[in-house]
Amino acid sequence: MRLDFSSVSSENPECAEKNRRLKGLRFIKAIVFYWICILWKTIS
Repeated sequence: MRLDFSSVSSENPECAEKNRRLKGLRFIKAIVFYWICILWKTIS
C-alpha cells in the first residue's frame, strides 16, 4: 500500500509538491519546538 502510494505521488507533480511543503513545515515545526524547549529550560 505504501509503495503504491509513493509511486503515485512521485508521478504526480502536485502530490510531490505537497509532500515537499509538508516536509518543510514539519522541519520548521521541529526547529521551533526545539528552540521553545531550550528557551523554556533557560527561563525556568
